[in-house]
Amino acid sequence: MQNLVFEGVVIEKTPDVSFTDKNGTMHNECTILVETEEMYPQRLAIRLLDALCADAPSAGKKVKCYLRCRVSTGSTGKWFNDIKAWRIDL
Repeated sequence: MQNLVFEGVVIEKTPDVSFTDKNGTMHNECTILVETEEMYPQRLAIRLLDALCADAPSAGKKVKCYLRCRVSTGSTGKWFNDIKAWRIDL
């Protein structure tokens, strides 16, 4: 799969949240809301983990996000998208 790239300005950042994965490893995560600078702006909520979360850009910063997208199925059979950044350039 080729890299998915989303460029825009950070609109908002959620507070950091700590959690433990199924292997017992502690992680930090946060979400940034990025909006494109086009005639008809688009927004995307992007999840950041660990080091990216610690260095997350603040509101107003221009960013280029390299994304990894996955889907999972919940217990009801409904699908859920998971959009994570694996690299962010300022």
